[in-house]
Amino acid sequence: MNKFYKIAIIDNIILFRPQIDELKKMSDNVVWRIINKDKKIINIKEHFDGPTCNLEVGYDRPTEKEVFELASDAEAIITCWTKIPDKLIMENKNLRYIG
Repeated sequence: MNKFYKIAIIDNIILFRPQIDELKKMSDNVVWRIINKDKKIINIKEHFDGPTCNLEVGYDRPTEKEVFELASDAEAIITCWTKIPDKLIMENKNLRYIG
């Protein structure tokens, strides 16, 4: 049995195959926003000292409408930079996790 009915990934985060596999163990319904695959990926370690991560150049934030379309019926939402609208949180009675 899966832990969540639906997991919505809001931001253009970089997930490696093992991470995606773990998410799919938690839900058969993992959805994310389609990104422009032509955008460059850089490692910010080239620009800063200390712990780093990969960053998508030219990241475009999802609109509030896109967030609602993706996550209105999700039980779990994963976001890094995008604020989840209060209205979505209040109206989605099945929402159990935001991370």
